[in-house]
Amino acid sequence: MCIADVISKARWVDYCFELYSTQARPLPSDVVDHLYVVLRKISGVAVSGFRTYLEKLRNASPSFSPTDRFVLQRLEGLERLILR
Repeated sequence: MCIADVISKARWVDYCFELYSTQARPLPSDVVDHLYVVLRKISGVAVSGFRTYLEKLRNASPSFSPTDRFVLQRLEGLERLILR
């Protein structure tokens, strides 16, 4: 369970993207999996912040492990939930 799920505030999801964006690292896979549930319940996530995060990840992806590249693909799939 994550803070965004309990509090139902998109700001916490935005914070996750901001925090990991500064490191140009993918979120942990279990967090990404949970975001697929959370984003069906909340709205208002900042699309621009999410896209900035994805851009940083794409730029850093050549150095990623296969697992991190898979997580990046999972993150890219979140966009449709964010845009709904």
